[in-house]
Amino acid sequence: MARSLNIEFIAGSWYIEAPSVKGNDILDISFGSAKESAGKIVYLFDHAGVHPSAIKDARDREMFKEMCDFHDITHDKHFTGSFIDALEYISSKFS
Repeated sequence: MARSLNIEFIAGSWYIEAPSVKGNDILDISFGSAKESAGKIVYLFDHAGVHPSAIKDARDREMFKEMCDFHDITHDKHFTGSFIDALEYISSKFS
């Protein structure tokens, strides 16, 4: 069963978060901020849209390929995909 994560847009920023899961480990990424727990992404955040280079970097990292159920709570949309798909979705909302 795929993990469920929320996406939310707030005042020009966005985040992806696993409800009720706290990440203690800071994930080294080329954009925004991120946390992981047990080798899985539990939090991503950035102050702006998603730059194409961030999506390219994500494609090179195995943990971004995990398939999850995403719920955009701002627009009440649901989809299943990878974190790469979620970043592309977020990018489309800033276009």
